[in-house]
Amino acid sequence: MLQSGCYENLLAVEADYEYFTTYNSDTAAVEDQIMSIINAISVNQYIPQLQTTFTIGTLIIRTTAASDPYSNVQSGGAILGAFRMNWESDPVLDAIDKDLVTV
Repeated sequence: MLQSGCYENLLAVEADYEYFTTYNSDTAAVEDQIMSIINAISVNQYIPQLQTTFTIGTLIIRTTAASDPYSNVQSGGAILGAFRMNWESDPVLDAIDKDLVTV
């Protein structure tokens, strides 16, 4: 969607349990950090270079190891594969309104 001269992309963002614990198991701190990252890349890269903005429509924070489908995955490539499979195979995640998904 073109809005104010920029294309807007609706993001679904997932924070795994390891990321959650990195920020002292504080959901507000995780949310603030993710918002800060998305805002920084939008302002510094995507808006000036591609006329594209990002809006976080859904934020999932895995607050326990048991709720984290990636907790037993070790390598970056394997995590991305597990992430993709999880979002494609889970009908609840698949139904979330989004243009892009990131972990």
